[in-house]
Amino acid sequence: MGTQVLLLAVSETGLAYTFATAKLQPLFTQPEGKNLIQACLNAPTVDAGPTSGGVPNPNPIGHRDQSA
Repeated sequence: MGTQVLLLAVSETGLAYTFATAKLQPLFTQPEGKNLIQACLNAPTVDAGPTSGGVPNPNPIGHRDQSA
């Protein structure tokens, strides 16, 4: 098992930099994976408020959870 990593960085000019562990490499090398990534990159941007990579940030910088 272990840890799996998929990293995709796309510059403003459209240049893509990728890294993936062996198990996730097909997302970059197979047509189905490439099509999925392209569809995600072409999807309209939705503003969902303060987030981190699409995941809501429960503690934005400068705010601490005081409930503990």
